[in-house]
Amino acid sequence: MEKIDYKGHVIGIYNDDLSEDNPRDWEPLGIVISFMKRDDFSDNNAPKINTDDFGSLEEIERHLIKKEGAVVILPIYALIHSGTTISTKPFNDPWDSGQAGFIYTTRERILKQHPGAKVVTKKLKDDAARTLEGEIEYLDIYLRGDGYGYVIDPVDDDDTCGPSDEYCGSYFERCSAEEDAKHVIDRWEKIKKEKEEIYNMPVDDLPLHVNRVWLKSDHRDLYLERLKKEELCPTP
Repeated sequence: MEKIDYKGHVIGIYNDDLSEDNPRDWEPLGIVISFMKRDDFSDNNAPKINTDDFGSLEEIERHLIKKEGAVVILPIYALIHSGTTISTKPFNDPWDSGQAGFIYTTRERILKQHPGAKVVTKKLKDDAARTLEGEIEYLDIYLRGDGYGYVIDPVDDDDTCGPSDEYCGSYFERCSAEEDAKHVIDRWEKIKKEKEEIYNMPVDDLPLHVNRVWLKSDHRDLYLERLKKEELCPTP
């Protein structure tokens, strides 16, 4: 577990296997076709392609363009070595890697994501290609089980909940896990300062303060305690 000191707290970043977070369930732009037999990672809605019916990968690509309406299509390469990793760029390994499929998208799918557009321009195609690359990067993370989670103030290296039960997993990017953990601590610090302000405020000033901020749930009990009331109402 990687540990980061932040504002008097410790953020623990741990590895999360993402077993229930398949990014292909996120209404992706692309359609993934895998030619792998054992580790097939094709989308459920992908057309069935029998590679024996084609003489080459180029023939399959032409088929996807002509018959399936592909307007942006990228190759998918796989490296199989103690697991499977995939990329839209070839691996520098002639023995354990090779092209394992395609990811493509159609005119209809691109225009659906750009409701105001009528024509698939070069810019939209370039944007779509970058999106498809990102989808394969996320699918690769999922296949490798290489996600992240955070826990605040872990008791030890195996603690993924923390004493305050402040934790979250299923992140595909380490930076996102760290950023969200810092946002939680920032919120804690903000609430702490607001409570100190309420605690140190003269009681006579509290009704006006209640009216101004009107009952932030984080501070309701403190208002009631200081005003010695059971209910709070805004002042006229």
